[in-house]
Amino acid sequence: MKFEVFRRRLALDAAELGPHATSLQQAKILERSNALRRRIDAWIEIQHLYMPQLASIRAAADQEGGGKPSAVHDIELYLPSRIHSVVHCDILFLQYEWELRYAQAHSTLNDLRSLLLMESMMFKSKKRHSRGQRQQTRSINLLKRVRTRIEATAAKYRQIRISLQSLAGSLHHFKWSDVLRVLEDDDMATLTSLDNDTGEGRKKLRWIWTVEGTGADADQSTQSGLLFPKPCANIDANIDIISLLALRVEWCKARARAHRWQEECLLLHEEMRRILATFAWQSENWKTIARRLEVTELTSSQSFPALVHADIMTQSVKQEGQIAYAYRQAAIRDAMVKHCNLRWEKFRNELLVMEGFNAKVMVECH
Repeated sequence: MKFEVFRRRLALDAAELGPHATSLQQAKILERSNALRRRIDAWIEIQHLYMPQLASIRAAADQEGGGKPSAVHDIELYLPSRIHSVVHCDILFLQYEWELRYAQAHSTLNDLRSLLLMESMMFKSKKRHSRGQRQQTRSINLLKRVRTRIEATAAKYRQIRISLQSLAGSLHHFKWSDVLRVLEDDDMATLTSLDNDTGEGRKKLRWIWTVEGTGADADQSTQSGLLFPKPCANIDANIDIISLLALRVEWCKARARAHRWQEECLLLHEEMRRILATFAWQSENWKTIARRLEVTELTSSQSFPALVHADIMTQSVKQEGQIAYAYRQAAIRDAMVKHCNLRWEKFRNELLVMEGFNAKVMVECH
């Protein structure tokens, strides 16, 4: 599998040369290509000792290709994951490749996360510091190189997953796909704490950041109290440290967002309850006013009987209007309570539903 890595790097470096490469650059690529070809030829001889069937398969493939030498990055290695369905392979070979491929997949995901963090930080640095055409052009070229490395790493992971998928059936491994999922283009996104385009309530962490083992010795660093790991001379180790610190920041921000979201749900539920209580109180208040008006005796300050009768009749009509208005207002409030209960019943219950947790206590992740 190291040969696959070497071939992939060689093909990537050869593609980056471009039409204006110098003779020295071309010579270095050719030297690397020849050295890798010699190592692959030596390995093929050893492979034929343990798997003699491959000699005839390679000979037939050479005849189909017209006997022309192929580029070093096009040489078929015929690993067990590729030919076990055609040629009988010892189960130990399949198990060995499975273990190596599984570890390689996690290592590749770690490289992908590091490159995504690097790209995000370079974008922020470009936006903050790059001024003028010269600096902008250099920044864009650097970002293109990083993006090329990201795409190459993603292609490497997808190829590894294809090999794992080929081996899984023969080895009866079925749960691995829940961890090492299919990598889509949308999954190659940075941490949400570095994303300024999405609203705080709608940010979602991609699965590549939640794979078990993400970060550099995260459990060991946490248990030993290493809150701020010190940088070292190893660049890869520094990238792992940055990844670890970025994941800690991401965890804190995700926790704060979860608490704010939960608090908003509790506040919204309480607002709905108070709205219904307010409508019910207003309805009862209007009914109390109507009942008070119904038992109120009408009196007149006039002294003449005819005027008294006319005054009483006027007050009676006015009282009937006031009672009707009060009952109408009470009916409106009752209808509003009924309408809100009908529209909010399911939603109000969902606001207080949290599987395995008390919705009124701030949730904590461990």
